Amino acid sequence: MVKASESTLERLYSWIGTPQVMRAAGVALFFLLVLAFWAAGLLPIGPRAPSSSAEVSSAVEEVAAPQPLTDEGAIHFRQQQGVFGNDLVRDGSFSTHWTTRSDKAPRVRAAHPSSNAGFSLGFAAGSSHTHVIVEGRPEEAREEDLSGSTAVVFASAERMTVQDVVLGSVRILRARELDEDLSALPKMTVALTDGKLSWQRASLADGTPYLLELTMLRGGRIEEGEAGHFELVGHDGRLRFRLRFLTRQVPRHAFKPGALLRPEAESDERLQTLFAFLAYRETLLGGSWRFLTYFGRDTLLTLRLMGRVLTPDVVARALESVLVRLSPEGRVSHEDIDAEWGALKLRDGRVAKPCFDGRLCDYTMVDDDYLLAPTVHYLLEQDLLPDGWLDAPLATGGLNRDALLANARFVLASTSAYARSGNVRDLRTFVQDFHAGDWRDGLMGHCGGQISYSVNGVLAPAALRSVAGLASELDPESAPKIKSLALRQLKRWERAADHFTVNLSKSAWRKQVAAYAASVRLPQEEPLLAAHSALTFPALSLDKQGRPLEVMHSDEGFALLFGRPSAAQLSGAVQRLLAPFPAGLWTDIGIMVSNPAPSTHPEHWQCFDRDAYTGSVAWSWQHALWAAGLARQLERSDLSKYTRSTLEFAQRRLWRLIDRTRRDRATELWSWSFEDGRYGIVPFGQSGGQVAESNVAHLLSTAFLGIKRPNAQPDASASHEAIVAP
Repeated sequence: MVKASESTLERLYSWIGTPQVMRAAGVALFFLLVLAFWAAGLLPIGPRAPSSSAEVSSAVEEVAAPQPLTDEGAIHFRQQQGVFGNDLVRDGSFSTHWTTRSDKAPRVRAAHPSSNAGFSLGFAAGSSHTHVIVEGRPEEAREEDLSGSTAVVFASAERMTVQDVVLGSVRILRARELDEDLSALPKMTVALTDGKLSWQRASLADGTPYLLELTMLRGGRIEEGEAGHFELVGHDGRLRFRLRFLTRQVPRHAFKPGALLRPEAESDERLQTLFAFLAYRETLLGGSWRFLTYFGRDTLLTLRLMGRVLTPDVVARALESVLVRLSPEGRVSHEDIDAEWGALKLRDGRVAKPCFDGRLCDYTMVDDDYLLAPTVHYLLEQDLLPDGWLDAPLATGGLNRDALLANARFVLASTSAYARSGNVRDLRTFVQDFHAGDWRDGLMGHCGGQISYSVNGVLAPAALRSVAGLASELDPESAPKIKSLALRQLKRWERAADHFTVNLSKSAWRKQVAAYAASVRLPQEEPLLAAHSALTFPALSLDKQGRPLEVMHSDEGFALLFGRPSAAQLSGAVQRLLAPFPAGLWTDIGIMVSNPAPSTHPEHWQCFDRDAYTGSVAWSWQHALWAAGLARQLERSDLSKYTRSTLEFAQRRLWRLIDRTRRDRATELWSWSFEDGRYGIVPFGQSGGQVAESNVAHLLSTAFLGIKRPNAQPDASASHEAIVAP
């Protein structure tokens, strides 16, 4: 038996040693190693080719989980978001955000919060996908009085031709992304010296230098080609090069982690890390990489949505960053304008106004003017500001209460005409000919609409209500007069939303749903089941003649957070929220912020498609807005059992959706695909028709840190339900 066993083993070993078996084993081992490297995020594999006429993007995958903040507040956050790689670093006073693009037209970009400046380095499109990553971690760079960052970049290509270089403020980088005219900027000088390629120019405004240097590594070289183009040539089919960007920085002071949030904040390490990256004692930044400056609306909405979990010092400083930028008439500044962008805009007649400490401020937005009073009213009612805050001095002179009083007077003055006439022409309109007005960016985000529902139907009445509530705090002597006037004007403004009402018969609505679903290649059966009756809803906006823009929208969430809708209005809003798109706003991967299906105008279907910045796409912070709004309405004591159960059902469904999209909720927005009967998340900005990129870190999207869940535990199984586009 022993000999027989030995003979069997010998035959087995002999069989294993045959060339066929060895090759099979080698192939199996190779694929196991590939799978292991892919699972670890170490394999540079690009996105698959689109499988339909719609451009489908790669999966949103983690490259590395965010590391816990150190006691000093150091951050290195890394995330792959479709074709975009992101490295956000902060260490002491140094901070930067490097982003790469991996596709047939690769790109490297960096932006710096302290200078609100950076560079974009784009390469000529090739015939194959090129994977680009930042190796290791971007580091601080210094030279004399200039500073910035440096990093080593890897590219899976043998050659790449430099196609486009942009140096300047983040606003200049955004302008190039939007194909705006930058011809008035000073020309760059380009030099190739001792194997180092450098670009340099001075600011149009004040001569601030911007410098970008590229040095090849690992045996690579730089060749100068035709028409002044430079080609990077790698070694062994790979490119490695070092980039260094320098300019003048203005120090910003980060909060230490323990000074940012109260213990009751949600324990989401990703959100906490990204909020910390955007939070400075001087101001909260709107988002990264695209909005590394103050934004009034975003600051105020963040304070309203997550003020309860911020420390009083953070609340006070953020609110004061708004107050010091108020215009003399009490208007809220939308955005800080850097000196060079301001100088460039002087050439086309758009003049920003000086506002604080030599800054230029943009007052073209309308909605933020009506967010200040409701936000302060909430913070004072909830005792979320430091004691004596109203009487604290402002850097611009006077007290906090004086600035708030100026805004209250603006609210009263700007709403007086409509309060007298009740005529649609006296509602608050966007600034003529500018793409600015509310969070949807006005004329662009409203497809020509100029009178916003959110501003007129919700925020202006809310501001009047809060001015009445704050009157005795702001000006005890004139309080009776201010309160009486605000309440008198409010009576008219509480009916302003009626101007936006759209009615469609059942047959017309079903026809629109079927036609729109077919146009975007979605199944019709479920939406048609939801479109079982006539449709009544508030239009997104009105045109200059007062005609409704027949587009359904998510802005009814503002009414839940800032208003007191009737039972019928609450039920209607919830029905439109939960009805499957395009009968409503609901999809498995997010709430659509716009739904143009009710409109019979073809241009509206195009304006609000899945490639539009505020079209039929999902914005993370709008989920937070609805979650907070539903919670606020459920605090009411006057709701019927039926209405309460309706809101509770919507709340449960919404939080399941929030759980499904948990890994994306720190980002700004995303689009979608629909294949094999399922929705998939498509990172916004990587389709050729999308002119903007989604911020991987978005201030308003961190608001989930401050929103209470209706139940103690998240839905553990929900994360498996969402899919990401292939």
